[in-house]
Amino acid sequence: MAATTTAAASRAADVLRITSTEVSALSFSSSEGTVIADVALIQPVNSSASTIVSIDDGDASAATSDRVEISRTASGASQTSIVTAGASQASISGGSIPQDTSVRLAAAWKVNDAMASVNGATIGTDTSVTVPTGLNRINIAGRSATGSGIASGHYQRIRVYGKRMTAFPT
Repeated sequence: MAATTTAAASRAADVLRITSTEVSALSFSSSEGTVIADVALIQPVNSSASTIVSIDDGDASAATSDRVEISRTASGASQTSIVTAGASQASISGGSIPQDTSVRLAAAWKVNDAMASVNGATIGTDTSVTVPTGLNRINIAGRSATGSGIASGHYQRIRVYGKRMTAFPT
């Protein structure tokens, strides 16, 4: 019989990463795009942000990475962030992502044209955006650059488009 212990077992959080080879096969463009996420987060709103989906350049340094991400803020709002070479280009927050409630979140971007929506309603836009280049990895339920901000929940569907869409299904 194997010996057991009362110590808690631990493991790394589940974060799905779609690598550069797979993203290239999708004909994805860094210059513009749209990501739509249908999720229900099971974790309560807490003191840190939770990354739901991010598209990045695989750079391990948050200070130099390029990325587009949708997250839930520490206060429970939706936030879309666009970062180029570690510098924030757009940060659009609003709406609410309550615990155990299905929501549809969307982010769309191209040069000088970014927007975010929650359940089909636009929560904000930004008309002065430098678009990140070299986006080649998709991360679901966490951020690649830091391994932080894990978002536990039910991910019904994630859609990524190589075009900046102007309307989103509700």
